[in-house]
Amino acid sequence: MNGIRKIFVLIVVGFATQLAGSGPGMADELKFLNIESATVKYKHTGSTSGWSELCISDFGNLMVDRRELTTSMLGFSTKESKKVITRGAEITTVDLEKMSASVTRNPLYDSMARQVEQKGGVRTGQEMMEIMGGKKTDRTGNYANHDCVFWTLMGGNSCVTPEGISVFLKVDMMGISSMTQEAIEVHEGEPCSQEDISIPDGIKVKKVDMDQIMNGRQSLESVPSSDASEVDSSNNGESPMGFDLNKLKEMFSQ
Repeated sequence: MNGIRKIFVLIVVGFATQLAGSGPGMADELKFLNIESATVKYKHTGSTSGWSELCISDFGNLMVDRRELTTSMLGFSTKESKKVITRGAEITTVDLEKMSASVTRNPLYDSMARQVEQKGGVRTGQEMMEIMGGKKTDRTGNYANHDCVFWTLMGGNSCVTPEGISVFLKVDMMGISSMTQEAIEVHEGEPCSQEDISIPDGIKVKKVDMDQIMNGRQSLESVPSSDASEVDSSNNGESPMGFDLNKLKEMFSQ
């Protein structure tokens, strides 16, 4: 269930924001969302319950997804207390339950950013959804006083605003369980705060090389840090996957 939810979040909440971000020299040029800054508060019901909060700064060049969730399925329950900081090409995941964190540079950034530069972040995200089998419907909605249009994908429905923000998401999993994420507050013009992007003192950040992982190898480095900005995640190389929309189409058509 969490895996499906994350797929939707990655795609419809400005797909490029989560998988791309921005690199050196590009942060001021690319717009991954059609809104400069906002904070969205969600309630979660169903098999996954609790709350989450998404803050957006610099047209999606900086985002923080804060979650306090409990997932119950088949008699088992798991808790999630995390925040995911996406700042440029750098993604930092902080587990507030385990008091641990990891940081990685997204290897898909360079090729994805080219698509965003050509078409814009929202349109790029829509094309990704279409390639993965998603469909834009004629159904509209309004959540937290924001109009949206419904998309369907992988057994789920998400209502996305013109700015590229998902304000409603419902996922049904094989008829066994379902979860709903609904925006209850949207504060436009409210960017991420220093508290949002900070990491609690004492948490060691583990550096993960995604290029190594994707090639079957893994390189980890423990780095003490009290702020995600202190972790050096420089990597100017191109992604070995050579990712672009045409190749994605080919991949999903096989």
